[in-house]
Formats: sequence, structure tokens, C-alpha cells
Amino acid sequence: MNTLIRVDSSLTIGTGHLMRCLTLANALNEQGHNVHFVCRDLKGNSNRFVVDHGHTLHLLPTPKEEFVSQPEDTTHAMWLEVQWQQDHKETFRIIQNISDQINWLIVDNYALDYRWESALRQYVKSTMVIDDLADRKHDCDMLLDQNYYSNSNTRYAGVVPFTCRRFLGPKYAILRPEFLQERQNLPQRDDKVQRILVFFGGVDPSNETGKALKAIEILDNSDLNVDVVIGSSNPNKSDILDQCQNMPYVTCHEHVENMAQFMVKADLAIGAGGATTWERCCLGLPSIIEILAENQTAIAEGIEKINAGRNCGFAQDVTPEFLSKEIHNLMISKKRLFEYSKAALNLVDGKGALRVVQAMQGEKICLREAEPSDCELLWNWVNDLNVRLSSFNHCVIPWEEHAEWFAKKLKDNESYVFIAENENNTSVGQIRFELNKDTANISYLVQRDYRRLGIGETIIRIGIQKLVDLIEQPITFSSEVRPENIASQKIFEKIGFSAVNKEFPSVCFEFNSCLAYEPA
Repeated sequence: MNTLIRVDSSLTIGTGHLMRCLTLANALNEQGHNVHFVCRDLKGNSNRFVVDHGHTLHLLPTPKEEFVSQPEDTTHAMWLEVQWQQDHKETFRIIQNISDQINWLIVDNYALDYRWESALRQYVKSTMVIDDLADRKHDCDMLLDQNYYSNSNTRYAGVVPFTCRRFLGPKYAILRPEFLQERQNLPQRDDKVQRILVFFGGVDPSNETGKALKAIEILDNSDLNVDVVIGSSNPNKSDILDQCQNMPYVTCHEHVENMAQFMVKADLAIGAGGATTWERCCLGLPSIIEILAENQTAIAEGIEKINAGRNCGFAQDVTPEFLSKEIHNLMISKKRLFEYSKAALNLVDGKGALRVVQAMQGEKICLREAEPSDCELLWNWVNDLNVRLSSFNHCVIPWEEHAEWFAKKLKDNESYVFIAENENNTSVGQIRFELNKDTANISYLVQRDYRRLGIGETIIRIGIQKLVDLIEQPITFSSEVRPENIASQKIFEKIGFSAVNKEFPSVCFEFNSCLAYEPA
């Protein structure tokens, strides 16, 4: 399989987007994917790491003219340093030169939106967007947002197609394998702060690293051991090295490959609210967070809300004196350190990359109308033990009774029965809608060999969109679920259904069809 990743790094963008894509690319490569990177040659980029990791790098040229924004541009359009139309043309040429079909196009770039994605849609089989802003529309089959938000299930409504599979939250945080390995052997943390880790990303243009060193110096505690990690593209490298040399208990490390080991050894971390947040959480490392960019605000606030770290606010408002007090307060608060560590460990387990790869290799589903020849197939499905236990009727359904019922449903203008099939034309599930004026009741099932792969959610999303397109009028969707069928309840809630009745013997959900239309 061929995967193409469009991602950039620079002094402005930083290295976070590229590094998480590299981690994902490595995981895909282990599953047989041939990964191509398309990166622009921007100032302060880290594109060389793509080649170092054994992937193919297609380099887009350095912009020759100064970028001029247009009224229709995205908020971060200037990060691209060229107009999206030019970027599309250059990327398209690369796709044309790749002889094999592109199975997945992955886009991790705040400057690109549905216009760029739609223009390349016909040349790739599937598109995945990695985002955490939810500030622009996308045309994609899968969306990944690994960050923690209280409104995760609703913030992408109207931003991505309704049928888009959404993988949201730190459960899908893309971390290098070393973090999962270290977590599995993680020693129990004590309640003392003897070693501090300072890391503000691969670039850190505002030199928050230097500020943290001043804060630690104010503590005047020579019993501390401090590890400072900086990226090779850090523009303040020489100043930081000078600071570290004047502090004998501080050691500076440049672009380390064993960050997980540094985090295991540390008792407290000082850093930004970006992707490294999830690395710290995975290893239960208590942290003090500064917000370096607007998109880190919700992350830092969410971490503090669930008591998994201390949010100090925007970096420009944090003084060395203030930061020094925050460090001191944590050093003398054993209870807070323990609570931070426990909450962090519960948030991230280090298996996110594996889950994303599994989702990408999962089934691409389409629906077709049920036919008379499907009668026996559905009869076998509805009599499956797990299906019966999840249904309101637990009894085995006789063949004659089922055949009569199925024949009536196919002739009923108020009933719509669809069979879900994967790319191999294998039937993997079914969904049925029963219309009653302006309401459609949903029932669905997934064939037993394809359960726990997210197919149920996909069938419902595609089914709703299909029915909306067919009847071309507003409609309310509803479904009744047994109280003990927690899996189905979670699926309906994730899609956007609201529980309107939780009385025995069922939980009733409703959903307005106007939410199902794709963004224009």
C-alpha cells in the first residue's frame, strides 16, 4: 500500500506536525505501507529526518516571492508561504510521478482545507486529515484529533462530511513505540522532586527554555538535577548552552532519540502544551505547562481541569519569578504530584498509533439496497447469539417467520433495508430504517467477524446520509437500545444522538437530520 503525507516544518510551524507524522509513517511501514512525504523547503525545516527514517521525501521548492494573503485564505494560510492552488499543483505532479495507486493521503497542515483536499480527491483512494483546530472545512474520509476537549464529539459537526470517521482524543495520541515500552516497565514514582526535565519543542523561538532555566536558578537548590533538551533547529542554542554551563547541576541535550527515558527519570517536567503533553501523560510525569500557541490553549486548560498538570497560561505572561514559585509549590506538594501523575496515566496509554493504523487498514464501507437473495444472510445474522442478547427479542426466529417478514419489508415503501459491504464486496452488516411521517427509526447490526472495528458507527453515519439524500426532506432519526447495550449507546452518542428517554426497558435516542448534511 502507498501512503502520501503532506506536512511541513519550519521556524514558524515548529517540528511537532512532522514528528508525529514520522511516528505514524514508521508504524504504517511496519504494516507494509510504502510512505512518501511531501514537504516544502522552508526556513528551519527538519525534513532530513524523513530520509533518516527511511521514507521517501519529495521536496517542494522554497517560495521565491513573499506570501500575500487573500480574503478567502485560512487563518494559518501564511504557514504554507504559497497559495494553496500552487501547493495543490506541485503536490499533484508528485502524485502523477508515483507509479502506484495512493491508498491514503494524509494531510497535517493548518494552512490546507477542503479546497486542496477536494482537488486531489479523485487521485487517491482515501484521505485522512490530522487537525486540532476545527476552524475550517475538510473533505476527508477520516479525521484524527488526538487532543483532549470537553466538546470533542460536537466540535467537528459541519466541519467534516457526516460520513467521515472521527478518531478523537488522547486515546489516539500518536506516540513513538519507546513510550509504550517504557510505560510497561514504569517504576512507581515517589513524592520527591529531585530531577526536572525542561523541553519546549524542537524550535522554541521565544526561548522559553532560557526562561525556565532562570526560574530554576532562582530556586537556588543545588540538590536538583536538571535535564534540558533542545532541538537542532533551536535559534537560541548558543545562549542556552552558556546558561547550562553556568549551572553545574544542569545538563543540556540536543535532539535526543530517547525522550521517554528522560521522562521516566524526571520527577517534574516544564514544557509546552503541544504534542509532548501526551508523551508526559503516557509516563505519568507531572508537568508545568506554558501555552506557546493559540491551539495549545484548550489542551493546557483541559489538562488542568482533569488535574493532570498545572497550566500557567500564555508564555508571554509567564515571568521567571512566577514560574519559580510554581515549581517550588509543586516541590512541596506531595499530594498534587501524586494526583497529577495518576490522572495523566489514565488519559494516555501509548497505543494511539496502533489504533490509528488499525483504523486505516480497516474496512471501507458502502451500502446497497437489500435484495430477496439476502434473506438467508439476514436470517443467520439476526439469530446470532450476541445479536439476540442485544435485541428486545432474545428468541431464535424461525425461517418461515423471517422469510415472510423480510418479503414484506422489501415491498414496504416506508421501510429501507441496506446491506453494508466492504471493498472486497463482503457483506459485513445491515441497517434498516422504518419511516413514520417525519421520523425514521434505526436498527442495525454488524456481522460477528467484523465487530469492534468501528464499522457500526460507519454504517449508521453512511446510512443516515443515504436516507437523507433519498427522501430530500428534514427528518428526525431515532433508535431504542437496551440499557445493558453500552457499546451501541456510546456509538449513538458519538454520532450526535441525544438520549431523550432512559426508562426501562430501553434508552431512546434522537438525532435531527439537518446535522447530517455535508458542508458546502
